[in-house]
Amino acid sequence: MTNEPRQPLRELAPKLGAISFYSIALTEYIKSERSELFIWRFFMETKLIFNNSRGSKLVGILSKKSNKDIVILCHGFTSDKNSAKNVEISRKLTDVSTFRFDFFAHGESDGNMENITVSEGVDGILAAINYLRKLKYKNIGLLGSSYGGLCSIMAAAKAANADDLQYLILVAPVSDYEDAKRKSGGEQYIVDWQKKGYVYYPKKDGKKIRLNISFYNDFKNNIAYTIADKIKIPTLLVHGTEDRSVPFQQSSKLFKLLQCDKQLVKVTGGDHRFTDPQDFEQVINVIVDFINNQAHGISEK
Repeated sequence: MTNEPRQPLRELAPKLGAISFYSIALTEYIKSERSELFIWRFFMETKLIFNNSRGSKLVGILSKKSNKDIVILCHGFTSDKNSAKNVEISRKLTDVSTFRFDFFAHGESDGNMENITVSEGVDGILAAINYLRKLKYKNIGLLGSSYGGLCSIMAAAKAANADDLQYLILVAPVSDYEDAKRKSGGEQYIVDWQKKGYVYYPKKDGKKIRLNISFYNDFKNNIAYTIADKIKIPTLLVHGTEDRSVPFQQSSKLFKLLQCDKQLVKVTGGDHRFTDPQDFEQVINVIVDFINNQAHGISEK
């Protein structure tokens, strides 16, 4: 037996048939560190398409672990269904299904970003709930991050039936957009937006997208504080104390206004995206534990 180095796969390709080459390539990948994630996403996930109330196409990913317990995962503004947080939560849950979808004008879903509003996001969540009901899921939880957090609490308050949702998770949610934007962007940012009728919003990748004033105006009808007392299901709030996009104080205030079984997890030193690996791991573990406790508690009733 020799210890000669193996030839790279690309050098072996001409010597092998297509099937043999790709079989070896797949075997090598399965041996790699990312194999668990690859196998799980390839064999356990299904892309599903549904429509909002206006007929716009929304795209989601169903990670099926259960036939009755499921949690909807809602991403933040300009993010998408495959955010690191959503994917990791889906991977870690062993007996609760997840459904993560792209909001209107995000990811693979229909829509122009100029026309995005919180009301559009709420409509998408309500459509997702109805869609999962038709798939016979009975115990549905809802998780929203940032923009998705505000959409989620508004949707929870507007859900048609009292038993549409069993629990709610809000991660660094925007409770009052105008207040958050004034603190992060300054008063002049709001003045210029109102004067011109639009602003250009910078994304993480450096690109800018145009946001019409309708986005700002719609927030006035979607302030979490005003409907907090309508939330009657168990609710988990998670927020970093060093969040510069949405002040931690917003979740602290919202927590006090909630009149349900509630829990607030303060991530000391955490920023808006929980970029520190330890913060990220803490947040994921807290969320997964909460979902498991809620799902198992529902099943025992």
